[in-house]
Amino acid sequence: MNNIVAVVVYSRAKNIQSWIKCWAKCNQKDAELVVIQNTDARVKPDDIRTICEVNEIKYFQRENIGMDIGAFKDVCRNEIEGFPKFKKLLWLTDDVLPMEKDFVDYFTKFEGVSCLEICNVIQPHIRTSGFCINRDIANRLTFGELVTKEDCYNFEHRGKNTFMAQVQRMGYEVKQIAPLNISPLWDTGHRGFLKRMQEHHTKFYLNQNT
Repeated sequence: MNNIVAVVVYSRAKNIQSWIKCWAKCNQKDAELVVIQNTDARVKPDDIRTICEVNEIKYFQRENIGMDIGAFKDVCRNEIEGFPKFKKLLWLTDDVLPMEKDFVDYFTKFEGVSCLEICNVIQPHIRTSGFCINRDIANRLTFGELVTKEDCYNFEHRGKNTFMAQVQRMGYEVKQIAPLNISPLWDTGHRGFLKRMQEHHTKFYLNQNT
């Protein structure tokens, strides 16, 4: 079993192109990149599926029920046919970008749940844009109904049975890997104000010899 880096996407093909280009330059070790696309009547999967096929990246399509957390639930419940077995799963939304070529090692070497950000709004919680979890924890998570965005919020940061609360009740530690301004991953959507794009391009594009 490998460690799996799973990028979940809805419609932003350019983000997947960027991810695949960056991944080719990363220290992959025993990790594999896969893409999960949520689709519905408004989104055609052809562009993203083709990008993955051309670059020999495993691609999985699912109906967009429960959005990114719904996709995570399906992985935890082994409901995505052909999804690879994993020791550890690094789960990322497509607008999170790598900022270090060895970002996988930062997250997979921690024994509990490592994450991009622990947010303290409403209550301390794991922001589900980026986190790493092992198979045992994934097997034991409960999700409840996952259809609406509100259902996703309930899993992430509302109520008594949030993702972080469940992990801690299992006896595992939850750790934010680094301060956001120097983290090996960057959430360009919710944390775009950090303005790290030049840093990202410097590490992954400008110096083509590394």
